[in-house]
Amino acid sequence: MMKKLHEQEFAECAWKCVNKVKNEKYKDKYKSLAKRLPSMINANGLLTTVAFLKSKKGSKEHTEILKHLATFLLKETEKGNNSTDEELIKKLIYSDFSEYLYYTKVALRFAVWLKRMAEAEIEGTDED
Repeated sequence: MMKKLHEQEFAECAWKCVNKVKNEKYKDKYKSLAKRLPSMINANGLLTTVAFLKSKKGSKEHTEILKHLATFLLKETEKGNNSTDEELIKKLIYSDFSEYLYYTKVALRFAVWLKRMAEAEIEGTDED
């Protein structure tokens, strides 16, 4: 069996994340948020975006996107089992500049795949 290319790993994880929510009531809001996630990271920075998502505790779509982002980013960058938003925030706060840029680059690549998969897998209208 051939080894997966790195982009396939991003795509597979994003696909699994989207498929976990595609039959939920909040799927349209999740799709809308996933579509905005790359631009949120670009415009505001990764740590600010993570803090914003965390601040929306009552919103299931924000909670899920943050969980998906934290799980992937910590798995991808640390090869560890920690996948909480708290652990992600600690990593981002205490990383040096080059590490922070790396985390941002990985998060953006994942966010783009999450956006693509949400557009492809979640049918229906977008909600804000």
